[in-house]
Amino acid sequence: MQGTGALTLAGDRLSQGSNGRWLTAGDLSLSGKTLNTAGTTQGHNLIAQADSWTNNGSVLATGNLNATLGASLLNNGDLMRPGQCRAERARADQPRQHPFVRRNVARRNNLHQ
Repeated sequence: MQGTGALTLAGDRLSQGSNGRWLTAGDLSLSGKTLNTAGTTQGHNLIAQADSWTNNGSVLATGNLNATLGASLLNNGDLMRPGQCRAERARADQPRQHPFVRRNVARRNNLHQ
């Protein structure tokens, strides 16, 4: 899927294969119970809302990357952004900051603010 403005993908399970592309020059919003990204995902500001997110691909937010996760983030790929990165747990009884964020989010040197 490709767009030039804001792009929203929503469903119970969003699954992208290794050759898949979700691209937009505008904001990209991903919402579902299960989110699997294995290809290329790119948007200006990227907003992800899911119970669990497994990333084996390349995710680039040219602005900010914000994720609200109910349970888990498993990152075996690249999560990249030049701006702010924030991941939170959705349930109030759990800590606000996701425990995997600091070691799994890469800030690439070739991206400029």
